[in-house]
Amino acid sequence: MATTMNAELNDNDYRVPDITADDVWADPEWLHEPGQRFLPPKRVNGVNGHTAGPNGHEGGLRIGSALQASSHAVETAGTGLEVAVISGEVVRLAPEIPSAERVPRQFTFHQRPADEGNHHLTAGEAREWGRSQKASRQSILWFAGSGLAVCLVVVGALMMLPRINRSNAMEPRPGQTELVIAKDTTDAAKPITEMLARQKEAERLYQAWLTATSRDDISHLVRNPEAALARITDDALPKLAPQQAVPARGATWNALDKGGLVFGMLEGELPDHTAFGAYFVLVDGALRMDWQATTAHGSADFATLARGGGDAAEIRGWIKPADFYTLAFPEERYQSYQLLSPDQSSSLWVYTRREDPAHHLLSGEFDGGAILSGTPQPGKFTLRLEAGPEDALPNQWLIVELLHKDWIAP
Repeated sequence: MATTMNAELNDNDYRVPDITADDVWADPEWLHEPGQRFLPPKRVNGVNGHTAGPNGHEGGLRIGSALQASSHAVETAGTGLEVAVISGEVVRLAPEIPSAERVPRQFTFHQRPADEGNHHLTAGEAREWGRSQKASRQSILWFAGSGLAVCLVVVGALMMLPRINRSNAMEPRPGQTELVIAKDTTDAAKPITEMLARQKEAERLYQAWLTATSRDDISHLVRNPEAALARITDDALPKLAPQQAVPARGATWNALDKGGLVFGMLEGELPDHTAFGAYFVLVDGALRMDWQATTAHGSADFATLARGGGDAAEIRGWIKPADFYTLAFPEERYQSYQLLSPDQSSSLWVYTRREDPAHHLLSGEFDGGAILSGTPQPGKFTLRLEAGPEDALPNQWLIVELLHKDWIAP
């Protein structure tokens, strides 16, 4: 069949034309120019330009199965493709252990026994509905009895609580100080409330004090004007300009109660950044400035006291604990403190005898007690001093009396 198809193809019009040996593809003139590339002539084998197949046979178009070769091709070809046909049968392997044969499920019918009057077999909500049960009544009684018992226990414990507290309460022993909590009443808090509402008035009074030019200008401003006018001279007045006497914004106003004396405290800074603290009290319903506490007035200045002179009957300053001792003031008999001036620019060494009341008052402030702890920060005090022994230093003084805590007198 392949030979026949080759013959027919060679005779029809679709046969490939013969190609001569000197023929070239698309022979343009520029291919003959020197240095130009061109295709080499096509190699031709066999006769009349046909390509010879194996063993000299001509080759051509073959139509047929790709898996089955013709007898002529098998005879002429030394090697080829061998095709083996596989059977369509499937070989199944039998298991070594045969599976167990499935047995159908067997159902057995059991007849329900007839009701023979057994009440417990037929008990349920439908049958017992509306019937009273003895067990339910017992449960209700048990819950009611348990609740009543708990209430009795709680009430009994509350009734016994005052007796238990009374027996465990700490009773003061002879010689001990008993702490009593004072009840806060409306009458006791009324002066504090009135003082807190007078900040604007306190600022006006303090500004008038700073701008006063004579003692007559402060007679209606200060507390105890008779004593103040006797001690204050015109040269001791601040005499500031109005623009310098206005307290800066942010000044604080507090109402305090010390030793039964209610007073107000105005603290802040002036325009020149000078800190101030002014004391005010109510006298016959009117606000007055305590000039002694405001100016920290003393019977002698610290420069005079540092030289060992001056009247030390009433000295205001800051006190803090110290540990400076000499032969005139040994540690076994005295407690050392440092007394700072109101502006804290100078200081003195002051001492208390360990058996004097002033020692116990000051040690309680700085050392603390059983409840309140002490503080190492300086505190304001008003003292009465006395010169030390002959072998003492000029700036060493003895604290004779603690007039009052803070700088304002009661």
